[in-house]
This record gives sequence, C-alpha cells and structure tokens, in this order.
Amino acid sequence: MAHHRAVFSGTALLCVICAVLLGLSLAGIVWVLARVCSSGLLAMLLFWALLLASSAYILRWKATSLRYDWRLGLQQLVADYRILLTFGVLHALLVFLYAVVDKKPLLDKRFFVINYLLVKVPVAFVEEVFFRGALDVALSDFVQPSFGAVLTSVTFAVAHVRQLSGTSGWLLLLKMASLLAIFLFAYIAASRYQRQRNLAYSTLWHCWMPVEECLLAKMVASILP
Repeated sequence: MAHHRAVFSGTALLCVICAVLLGLSLAGIVWVLARVCSSGLLAMLLFWALLLASSAYILRWKATSLRYDWRLGLQQLVADYRILLTFGVLHALLVFLYAVVDKKPLLDKRFFVINYLLVKVPVAFVEEVFFRGALDVALSDFVQPSFGAVLTSVTFAVAHVRQLSGTSGWLLLLKMASLLAIFLFAYIAASRYQRQRNLAYSTLWHCWMPVEECLLAKMVASILP
C-alpha cells in the first residue's frame, strides 16, 4: 500500500510539473510574440490562433465537441451566487489594495467598452475553449477528473505569470495573490465544466469579471482621495 501511494505521489508530482511547464511555455510564447510582432494586437491574434488550432486538433483527436447551453450556464451561475459573491469580495479587496499600493488609474474608462468587446470577450471565449475545454478533454483518459481540474487550473494560472514581471515589494505580493485568485477561478470553472460538460458557465463568468473589475474600480476611485 505504501509503495502504491509513493508511486501515485510521484506521478501526481510529475503531472503538476508538466502542467507548470506547459503554463510557462504558453507565457513564453506570449513574450516571444510580443517581442517579434510589430504590434500587440497582432501578437494577441497569433496567440489566439495558436490556442484555437491546438484546441481543434485535440478535439478532433478525441472525436468530441464542446457544448454551450447558455440558459443552463446562467442558471448555474445564479445557483452559485455564494461563490460569486465570495469571489467578488476577494476581487474587491485586490482592486482596493492595487489602488493603494500602485497609485495608478485602475482603468481607462474611455476605452473600456471597445476594449471589452474586442479584447476581453474574445479572450474569455478562446481561453475557455482551450483551458476548460480541450485541455480537460486531453487529460480525461489519463487522470481523475478532480485532479485534471487541478492540472488545468495550474496551467491557466502559470500562463498568466508574465504579470509578475517588473514588479517588486507589495505590488509583487499583490500580483502573486492575483495568480492565486486566477487559479481558484479556474478550478471552480473546471469543476463545473466536468459536472455538466457545458462551457457556457465558465465563459459567462469569465466575461463578467472585467465588468466586475470596472464597477469595483469606480467604487474604489470614489472612496480614495
């Protein structure tokens, strides 16, 4: 029994390491594209194309497809209001601390709608297709669903590690806390997807978070001098 536990622990650790390496690889690809491409928009479009192409390959390889039931996804979000409220409180705390520590405008309200429609919403769709959809499908034959949710969430959080660059002190700690929040969001979203096989839940929540951040930023700006 002890031998089997040791083997499982070693395999689990190897899987986590691979998830971290995949996340770092994705973050590295983003960094390289940002350096090579003439514009940030082109780099972003190329990265989206890479994720979608990888997703299409995995889904074709596994002979499966992704399901979107928007009504069911919205119902599940309403049913999970306690989780959303808790996450919203944590989000509000992070936004407030960012405003105190960084002392920069939290957002440019002039371009929020354009940025939201042209960047935030497509990002939500593409990332959910790859991380919650295709990556989960790829892991389904190799690990238990609960552990697969952990692995995809680790990869998702580590893929955002570029936000740590150029920071130090309290701001670095806040960025690390943000990565933890990203992991928690990803794990909840992945767990819900595995229950219902419906990508609408995580996509709707992902699309909501920038709006939530905008509202919180306005509230914080009205409080702070």
